[in-house]
Amino acid sequence: MPPRLSARLLALTACAVFAAACGQPTPEPALTESQALTLTGVDTGTLDVTATASEPPQYCEVDPTDNSATDSDLLVPAEDVADLSVTLSESADPALAGSPLSYTVQVANTGPAAANYVWVSFLVPEGSTFSGATGTGWSCEESEGWVTCTRSSLPSGGASDITITVIPTTEGTVLGALVSVVSLEEDPSNANNHDLETTAISHENASPVNTVPAAPSTPEDTPLVFSTANGNAFSIADPDAVNGLIQVTLTVTHGTLTLDSTAGLKLTTGDGTSDTTITFTSILDLINLALQGLTFVPDANYNGVATLTITTNDQGSTGAGGPKSDTDTVEISVTPVNGSPTEDFERRVVGSGCSAAGGNCLTGALWVFLALVGFALFGRRDVRKSGPRVSKALVALGGLAVLGGSTPAQAQASGSAIDVQLFKPAPGKEDVLGLHGAGVPGNMNWHAGLYLNYAHDPLVVINPRSDTLLQHLVKNQLGFDFMGAIGLGERVEVGAVLPLNLQHGELDRQPNLEQQWTGGIGDLRLVPKALLLSGERLRLALAVPVVLPTGGATALRGQDGVGVQPRVAADYAFEGGTRLLANVGVNLRSRQELLNLSVGNELAYSLGAAIPFRLQEQQFTGLASLGGAFGLGATGGADEEEIPLEVQAGLQYHFSKSVLATLGLGRGLTLGYGMPVFRVFTGVSWTAEEEAARTPPQDTDGDGIPAPEDKCPTEAEDRDNFQDEDGCPDPDNDGDGILDVADQCPMGPEDKDGFEDEDGCPDSDNDGDGILDVADKCPLKPEDKDGFQDEDGCPDPDNDRDGFADAEDKCPLEAEVINGVTDEDGCPDEGKPVVQVQDKKILILEKVHFATNKDVVLARSFPLLQQVAAVLRANPQLKKVRIEGHTDDRANDAFNMDLSQRRANNVRKHLVEQAKIASERLESVGYGETQPVDTNKTAAGRENNRRVAFSILEVEEESP
Repeated sequence: MPPRLSARLLALTACAVFAAACGQPTPEPALTESQALTLTGVDTGTLDVTATASEPPQYCEVDPTDNSATDSDLLVPAEDVADLSVTLSESADPALAGSPLSYTVQVANTGPAAANYVWVSFLVPEGSTFSGATGTGWSCEESEGWVTCTRSSLPSGGASDITITVIPTTEGTVLGALVSVVSLEEDPSNANNHDLETTAISHENASPVNTVPAAPSTPEDTPLVFSTANGNAFSIADPDAVNGLIQVTLTVTHGTLTLDSTAGLKLTTGDGTSDTTITFTSILDLINLALQGLTFVPDANYNGVATLTITTNDQGSTGAGGPKSDTDTVEISVTPVNGSPTEDFERRVVGSGCSAAGGNCLTGALWVFLALVGFALFGRRDVRKSGPRVSKALVALGGLAVLGGSTPAQAQASGSAIDVQLFKPAPGKEDVLGLHGAGVPGNMNWHAGLYLNYAHDPLVVINPRSDTLLQHLVKNQLGFDFMGAIGLGERVEVGAVLPLNLQHGELDRQPNLEQQWTGGIGDLRLVPKALLLSGERLRLALAVPVVLPTGGATALRGQDGVGVQPRVAADYAFEGGTRLLANVGVNLRSRQELLNLSVGNELAYSLGAAIPFRLQEQQFTGLASLGGAFGLGATGGADEEEIPLEVQAGLQYHFSKSVLATLGLGRGLTLGYGMPVFRVFTGVSWTAEEEAARTPPQDTDGDGIPAPEDKCPTEAEDRDNFQDEDGCPDPDNDGDGILDVADQCPMGPEDKDGFEDEDGCPDSDNDGDGILDVADKCPLKPEDKDGFQDEDGCPDPDNDRDGFADAEDKCPLEAEVINGVTDEDGCPDEGKPVVQVQDKKILILEKVHFATNKDVVLARSFPLLQQVAAVLRANPQLKKVRIEGHTDDRANDAFNMDLSQRRANNVRKHLVEQAKIASERLESVGYGETQPVDTNKTAAGRENNRRVAFSILEVEEESP
């Protein structure tokens, strides 16, 4: 028995040998009995253990003195020792062949003492290769299939993990991993010093693979059968499916699907006949059999793009790694046919320009644009100097022709390969919104920017009979344009624009009419530009944007194939910085058709203006553009949907010379594709220009003023005792626009009042009437000094303003009364006037009489007409008067209209020929019976309706 026994498990063994049974010649074999004792609460002393054996009754006791035995042991205090244990676990079971498998080895010390020099041994399982082993505080290495990890110690109660990674190499096997731990100390219990873990090795589940037809098409209202015989079959392959169940989901838009056979299929969505969605489960062979003869039937009268989506899922039953699936989408082109008139007229793809509402916003927008251009032409004046002012209009930029207007139409591709985003900001520093400016930035100077725009309803489907909106193909459109340009030399610029488009609409709407968001990169534009002509004001350039189909030619975000958009660009600069721009060119690309919409080659044009101004010391630029296109080569000629036209206006704020921010609005003016109800856009741009450092000579112009102090270092000062210290010549000292060499008063500016303005001298009293021009209301007409209003400086040839010149007026200060009594002497007479001027009418209190049913003016009305003539002569400010003829309703309408016109004509003729009234002051109109002033049911009423009236059309404002 060991000497160190304190609170330990003690094993005792007793051995007894029995004598032969009574009457038996042979003794029984020896018996051995073992017992385990646990000693608690005992540290020192002597331990006596006695074992006693007794015989069974059938045996005879020979010598009872040896039936007991005692064992004595001395107990001493036990020493503290470490007690190590190890557990092993794997990261996955089953694991995949070829994929890392990690084992976690957890070593713990539950003994009261630390374990010194701990040694862990791990046997790399057969059927795998060692990859690595790590653990905090451990040092690990592998040799001949054994991984050994050691550490100097592990404290009492401590635990530490080791991660060992292997790569399984063979599918369908079981790996057996063994690990053990020891230390320098004797372990009181080594049953937990080793562990074993087994792991099954499986293969990874392979994904199913769909095979789908490329670009199938079918005529409108015609079923499409997918089969091997037709060369357009759907099929599914899965290398490890064997007889595992696979689930397939088919979904289609703008039509229905029917399976050729449903034998052996478990259908969970649809019944396999005329469904928009079918989901079924079966083995691979039966599924492929069902897909043979799959039939698509388009919706009645539909033409466009239908989308068929197939999703295959192996449900994870053929290997490890979970379920795998494959999804493919096929666009079916449903081509239009010459259908019934109902088909042609009930669906039309258009934009949402304001003409759709039947209004005249096109006219209004053009007036706004022309107002901006007018402001650009005539609203700018150079106030720094008084040199010649801008008085000529912009020379017309006509005769620009671009070759290649129309090319033969290409084979029609899918109708969704149309770029509906028509906001195309140009990338150059000199460009204005979508217009190319003719300027280039200079060698290695660059420009970069970002534009964001939102457009509402740029493409919709309507019923043209009722203008009813049927479908939002693109309802909400967001565009981001990242752009940049750099100058190469002094005449070339190369730019690029990368658009990102997001669109929300019903192009591929689901049966529940949910609107879908789509997005992605648009068509990349490369924009080389060459400066052709650079004059003092006018510049011409050629820009040739090249469009690359990076938008994928789908979902109305990009065109199909490479396009070219050559443009001749012109701009004219006015003093003060205002610019007018014009572009004309063509868009060359393959033709695309969507229902009625046919988009191909186009004639493109645009006009624009940039108007700089300052507001509270802040620099701004007003922007305006009007741009559109005209479709070329479309079948039957271009309709309005192929003639987009949009007006845009914006405001640009200059944070600095280099950084600009833009905000603006746009509006479609036609039903052309891409034309929105409204557009909002904003942008920011940065320009970097290298300014060459030039050190001018000490005195370049030789005028005696050093160059650093000379404001005009290349122009010599004229030394005329006027601002001679600035170094700049002053050819017009007084700034009146007349050069000093011809100016009789070079230091006194001409007052430019239309009187002797060519001599350069101010004229304080042009008409010499003694009243200075500043107080003279008629500076070019001398006052007549007749005691009547002589202080205003204007002559008064008719003081009482009765139409009679004072020289012939017997009463120059009393106005004549036109009443038929001595109306030619200029003096008032007793008697009530029968002709009066009231508001917009010349009121006659008597009738003009005619022969019955004739246009002959009776003689008794001549005096009345003479009074009318006298009123006209007395009121020369009445520039235009209309003579109106009216009848009652007793004859037919045509006769009355003709009679009233002839009567009005004869009244005018009398006033012109007999009363000598200027013919241009009078016009005559017959209204027949259309404007009665009384009832036509009584004789008195009809008498009132037969009349001649005088309406005042134009009145000249009185001059002072």
